Amino acid sequence: MTTYSERNTSVSHVARWGEQGRVFAIVDATDTPSVPGRARALGEGRAVSLYRGRAEEDLFAIAPYLVQLDWPTLEWITGALWPEPWGVFVVADVPLEVLRSHFRRFLVVDGPEGESWYFRFYDPRVLPRYLASCTPDELTAFYGPVTAYGTTDLETYGVKWFTRDGLPLDGDAHGAASRAGASRSAESLPVESQWETPA
Repeated sequence: MTTYSERNTSVSHVARWGEQGRVFAIVDATDTPSVPGRARALGEGRAVSLYRGRAEEDLFAIAPYLVQLDWPTLEWITGALWPEPWGVFVVADVPLEVLRSHFRRFLVVDGPEGESWYFRFYDPRVLPRYLASCTPDELTAFYGPVTAYGTTDLETYGVKWFTRDGLPLDGDAHGAASRAGASRSAESLPVESQWETPA
């Protein structure tokens, strides 16, 4: 049964794990025009859109981009994007394309009338509420190869991590407050403003 723990760390921890090649970021271009250009500059080996095909072409300016973090990219996020709901951090020990395939499974969901909606799980205002709504089986599916998801903590200028239990971030589970995912399903979660109908 999958559960998760919450833990706060400093940005320096993110930098250290980034040096190990373990940290990625899903960066939302919706309100940040500089994101697509930054992703192109990093190249496909370091940054990819989560959209593919026609959506990747038509929606490039508002797409979510998966980026493998290094120090310059972290400096860009903390310096230019930090106060905004720019996206989330991800800790995982798998290649970029494996993560891309995993996250693409959650981009489109069924709406209440059977229509298809984009699900903005990478919005830091949505992610904690979504995790709290998941059943253990839903958490297992959503975490997949991911060790932890992280959102910015504006009060401490740190990062709040939602770590899959049994997989501590750095081999030290100290400070983690274990909690089970709630049984309420994602469909009942009142986050209508964070769901969008695909074009």
